[in-house]
Amino acid sequence: MTTFTRSAGTLASDIARAWLAVYTIGLPDTVRERRAAELESDLWEHEADRFASGRSPGVVAIEVLGRMARGMPADLLWRFQLEGPQMQLNIPLERVMGALLLTLVVLIPIAVGIDGYDTTRVGWESELLRLASLSQNATRANVIFQSISGVSLIAAAAGLYLTLAPRAKNVATFAAFGLVGAGVLTLAASAMYQMLSTLADDYAAGRGGDDLVVTSRAIALGMQSFGAAAGVLLAASVYLMAVAAYRHHLVPRGLAWIAVVSAVCVVGAIATEATTGSELGWVFFMGGFALLLVWLLAAGASLLLGFRRPAAGSTPLGVAPA
Repeated sequence: MTTFTRSAGTLASDIARAWLAVYTIGLPDTVRERRAAELESDLWEHEADRFASGRSPGVVAIEVLGRMARGMPADLLWRFQLEGPQMQLNIPLERVMGALLLTLVVLIPIAVGIDGYDTTRVGWESELLRLASLSQNATRANVIFQSISGVSLIAAAAGLYLTLAPRAKNVATFAAFGLVGAGVLTLAASAMYQMLSTLADDYAAGRGGDDLVVTSRAIALGMQSFGAAAGVLLAASVYLMAVAAYRHHLVPRGLAWIAVVSAVCVVGAIATEATTGSELGWVFFMGGFALLLVWLLAAGASLLLGFRRPAAGSTPLGVAPA
């Protein structure tokens, strides 16, 4: 990294800079400036190379966000190795976990909401035309918004693991794995949405026939599958966090019933869809999904606002338990 020229002021590069500001907070200015210079050099080289090869700004933005997401674990490891056991933020784990749970209330609906198209064979052409009617700015905004959600889920996974692992390491590992998987699937779905939008524009302009219709529908079905898989992973992660919160008295114990009823509704939705395929499965799913968000909201508020006092010996963030 020898070129310190500042990269283009794109939204994706600004997000990368914001992430750097987060994981370097509290470090000496010289260390932060050196890390920022390395990031600027990397961003400039990547953007200059991709723009020179004819890549569109939207594709370059997705690539930048993808590289940032893949590098997040290494960034956190770098920070930990830099300070090691001396790092103490003195923030109760309960408050940090509460803030992350409330963040998931926003991220989860975005992650599973990208699929909004009727993928049946009959009438798929009209769906393509509906997608093509969106402006390029609207399409780009959807892709970037979805990409940010995917990256944020991966970052939330790292944060939840750090806050929950001192109490329940195995549960924290599996819950974080689910969030990371959902984040990766969300990023993949956003890239597929970009491809689908391009095909829709080609179809509306008369540059494709039956092959384009078949290909675009296959992409839409894949996007739909990714969204469903992300939803399953997110639900499993939340239920694991609910189990840990109940066992370790992190939230009022009565909230456990919300998570239990939500899980029953989701399982019932899967069973109904597999056996009958009726709309009752959709009703069960929406009910379970709504209760899942209610649990996140109630548990996050309880931890963040201090409705429950931290237990004796509560571990501050970054301090290993005795």
